[in-house]
Amino acid sequence: MGIHDRPYARRPSSRGLFAAFSPLSITTALIALNLLVWILNRLIRPAARPDLPTPLFQYGHYSLATLQHFQLWRLLTFPFLHPHPFPLFTNMLCLFLFGPIVESQLGPKRYLALYLLASLAAAATYTILALTHTLIPDPTTPLTGSSAGTLAILLTAALTAGDVPIPLYMELSASLRTLAWVAFAVATYATLTTPPHSQPAHLAGPAVALLLLYRDQIRDFVHPHPHRRRLQKDWSRDFNR
Repeated sequence: MGIHDRPYARRPSSRGLFAAFSPLSITTALIALNLLVWILNRLIRPAARPDLPTPLFQYGHYSLATLQHFQLWRLLTFPFLHPHPFPLFTNMLCLFLFGPIVESQLGPKRYLALYLLASLAAAATYTILALTHTLIPDPTTPLTGSSAGTLAILLTAALTAGDVPIPLYMELSASLRTLAWVAFAVATYATLTTPPHSQPAHLAGPAVALLLLYRDQIRDFVHPHPHRRRLQKDWSRDFNR
């Protein structure tokens, strides 16, 4: 089954979901939690030595060294730590604009699962890079931030949101799909240009989104079945929509 044939992809993508605020949504909870951790981290930072890591950062970031000490809680805490304001602002703005669309399409449980799986994939990718000394020569290099989950949500929006026109300025407008791709590019740039060298691991997030969206096509391609010939023919068409 192609991603556009699934029930959640057939739900109408109303422009009203773009930047829609709902106090009880998963999107709002994620944004609030990220901002709360950022504010708390700033408040407890020593004024005399702002370069020193805070207790939140010390006990919340993920690294190969912390994994070797079996501090597995960090797999759930590192996505909510942002040492730099630029990726935090970019990620939260993108979640605010496109999160409600994807949450409406997937439902709250699948939406949260996508966000968390993308973050876990970033940690797994980081671990492989650190073990092979690829881009990450120091095992204590920290992995932080929600970029993996945000990029996964943005890619999902770009592939499923449709061409609903969104007014920008006066008579100027752009399709929801186009805006999602632009936001994905900006968020990717913010991720890759922010230190430390562990940040490329966040690109595993959109890879998870692709695997989940096209899992049926990938399965049919790897294990052909005579009753799925029609789906195989539609694979290329669905992928390039």
